[in-house]
Amino acid sequence: DDDDDDDDFDDEDEDKELLAAKFRIDCSKVSLLPRQEEPDFVLLSCTGAGAAKQMEDARGRALNQPNYKMSENESAFAERDMRRTKTAGEDRLKATGLAYTIVRPGPLQDVPSGLQALVFDQSGRVRNSIGTADVADVVVRSLHEEKAVNKSFEVCYEQKSEQVAGLDSYELVAHLSSLETDYLKPALEPLERNI
Repeated sequence: DDDDDDDDFDDEDEDKELLAAKFRIDCSKVSLLPRQEEPDFVLLSCTGAGAAKQMEDARGRALNQPNYKMSENESAFAERDMRRTKTAGEDRLKATGLAYTIVRPGPLQDVPSGLQALVFDQSGRVRNSIGTADVADVVVRSLHEEKAVNKSFEVCYEQKSEQVAGLDSYELVAHLSSLETDYLKPALEPLERNI
C-alpha cells in the first residue's frame, strides 16, 4: 500500500511538470500602473493662444511685408490646425502608458524670469504670455515632482491690472529666488490627474 501512495505522488509531480511545460500565455500588450513618484516624460506643448499672430508675423517676414494681415478665415484655420496637431501629440503620449506631464505655456516672451506671478490652470482659458526662462524652470521642476505625474496644465503670467498706475516708480526690495521656493507642488496639488 505504501508503494501505491508513492506512485500517486510521483504521478502528481509528473502532472505538474507536464502542465508547467504546456502553460503558455500570448500577450500583445501589458499595461502596468506602478506608483510613480516622478514623470517619465515632460511634454512642452502650447495653449494655442497667439498661433495665428505668430503665423501672420512669419508670413509677413517671408513676403517682406511687415504689416501683413491674415484674413479671419486664415486666422481661424491656423488656430484650429495648431490645436488639432497639439491634441494628437498629447493623446499619443497619454496612450504610451508612461508617467507624463504636459506643460502648456501661453505665448512665449524673452524676458527676465521670476519677476511675475505664475498662474496654473486646466480650463484652457490661458491667454497671457510667459517668459521662456520661467517655462524652462516649470519643466525642470516637473521632472522631479510627484504632483505633476499624469497631469496636463497651462501656465502663464498673472494678468496685470490696468488700474494700477505708477508701478514702475516702485523699487523691488525683495526677491525670493525660484531656486529657494517650491512653488510647483502647491500650484499642482488642486489640479486633476488625467485618466
